[in-house]
Amino acid sequence: MNCLIADDHWIVRKGMISIMENHFSDLHFDQAGRISEIFSTLEKKSCHLLLLDFFYTDGALKKSILKLNQFLMMPK
Repeated sequence: MNCLIADDHWIVRKGMISIMENHFSDLHFDQAGRISEIFSTLEKKSCHLLLLDFFYTDGALKKSILKLNQFLMMPK
């Protein structure tokens, strides 16, 4: 299963991966530090689990939620 951890703080992403790797050996992790990286990652591969930080310093994610929802619902 693919898991995308999206947070603008690298230490949070690394910590989440470290914790989850110990409990879920079947997950493959990708990371996104910017809103644009979320979309570029999702264009390349499917995501079974998205852990999403709602407050990004590089832009308003709230404005991108509708686009993200539509993107995730598109068949791959």
